[in-house]
Amino acid sequence: MARKIITIGECILNVEFCNGVPVKAFPGGRILNVATMLGRCGYDVEMVGECGQDRMGDLIIEALTENNVSTRSIDRFTEGLTPSRYIFNDAPSVYYQQFSEQEFDFVWPSLERDDIVVFGSFFAVSQRVRARVYELLQYASERGAIIIYLPGFAPQRAPRITKQMPAIFENLELADMVVCRNNDLKYIFGGDNEADVFNRHISFYSSNFVNINEAEGVITHRHAKDVDVATLPPTADLLHYNVAIVASIVKQIVDENITRESLHEVSLSSITKVLENNQN
Repeated sequence: MARKIITIGECILNVEFCNGVPVKAFPGGRILNVATMLGRCGYDVEMVGECGQDRMGDLIIEALTENNVSTRSIDRFTEGLTPSRYIFNDAPSVYYQQFSEQEFDFVWPSLERDDIVVFGSFFAVSQRVRARVYELLQYASERGAIIIYLPGFAPQRAPRITKQMPAIFENLELADMVVCRNNDLKYIFGGDNEADVFNRHISFYSSNFVNINEAEGVITHRHAKDVDVATLPPTADLLHYNVAIVASIVKQIVDENITRESLHEVSLSSITKVLENNQN
């Protein structure tokens, strides 16, 4: 039986502006884009999230479906609007959200041992959906699924990170692998040295830690005292750069039949070699 990949995160529509004029609309968020990249490659992927029963929500559902991602576990709420993010070339991004007061209600995905769950972003700590998301993560852990946590999100979503830290630590407790970017280290954990952050904050919860240093194009995988380092030149599109790395880790886990107990076998050098060839 093929291993399933469950992605849990925000369904948000990005609208890109150039000099005040909207020029492009597309589904955003790392988790959703990891799902579409894996679905496009033929893997069995299901997205857990929510969006409104509006045109923006339709665009997100259409994009996921076109990329072979199951949307049966996406809650389409009738009150409120699909979240959107306005990206300007001459000003900071702005988030707009008007959520339903209805409880987050989704179809429960089935999970078996060594299926893969990728979750994160602000969705993973939002108190509005927290109880249901945490319940699903506990179920996934009990079933023996591999849980990969991407804790990073835009600082403007939560200016006071201390309020989110209890949920972040709960997520770390359930994670088999944690994947951060350098700015996540500083914003969430108050440091910029990935080894120090791993030793002081993450190793107590998860023995597998991947850090993506976008500025220097360096990716590090720490497992206990073992360190695997690889380089991959960053691209202009940092979202795609990050998504490609996370999706490639998941691909390797599936293709090489890596289990929950053998996650330390994830090889960054083989992953970056493939990605570098794709960049050329």
